[in-house]
Amino acid sequence: MKKYMVSLLGTAWATAALAGGTVCVDPITITPEEQSQAFNPSDAFTVAIDKLPPQTITTNACGVFTDLDVNADHLVVIKRNGKPEASFRFNFKTKGGDHLRLWFSTRYQTWQLWLPGRKHACVYLREGKASNQTGGR
Repeated sequence: MKKYMVSLLGTAWATAALAGGTVCVDPITITPEEQSQAFNPSDAFTVAIDKLPPQTITTNACGVFTDLDVNADHLVVIKRNGKPEASFRFNFKTKGGDHLRLWFSTRYQTWQLWLPGRKHACVYLREGKASNQTGGR
C-alpha cells in the first residue's frame, strides 16, 4: 500500500511540474547576410521574467524559464550590455500555448515572442541541457 501511494505522489508531482508554462530563450544567431547589420556578436543580453533571476543570452548561451503560471500576465525585461533594451508583458493564453520561444531578430534588432514553429526546437531541449533554467510560480 505504501509503495502504491509513493508512486501516485511521484506521478502527481511530475504532472504538476509539467503543467506550468515555459519560455525558451534562443541564443543569438547571425546569418551571413546579417553580419553587416548593426549587431555586435560580443553583445550580451540579460533576460528576466517577472522577479526571477535574469539569464545571460549571447551567441553561445541560451536559457529557459519553466513552471511559469499560465493564467497570469508576465513582465519581460531585457538589457543589452547592462543597458535597458526592451520590456513587454505577455500572457500564455493570448499567445496560444504554454510553451513559447523568445528570440532576438538581428535583422530587425527586436525581440520576438512566438509559439515554437515546426522548424524550431528549443536549444536547451535539443542539447539535453538546461543550464540557465529558472523556475517560477
